[in-house]
Amino acid sequence: MAASINTNPVVVRRIMGQLTRAGLVHSVPGKKGGFELAKPATKIRLDDILHAVGGGGVFRIHDNEENPACFVSCGMKGALADVQERVDAAVDRELSKTSVADVFRSIS
Repeated sequence: MAASINTNPVVVRRIMGQLTRAGLVHSVPGKKGGFELAKPATKIRLDDILHAVGGGGVFRIHDNEENPACFVSCGMKGALADVQERVDAAVDRELSKTSVADVFRSIS
């Protein structure tokens, strides 16, 4: 799978573990084993996958301490928090409209 998507196998194992813990896939043991969806593709939405892998957030507000001498530094987190919340909600809304089955259909 890692070779197919051109990434390191460690990345695939980590993501598959997250998807397994979220109940979206399960492992199939044996020589021809691997992973399969744990429920119908029509029941798995893209927002489920995003939340399972800890994604979310189109942008990230830094964790650095504010500089008390800087007006911008002190106000930036508060100014962006509402925007970030609205953007994240919009992304979730859009992703919830698409199932894994929809993605499969668009590929084939």
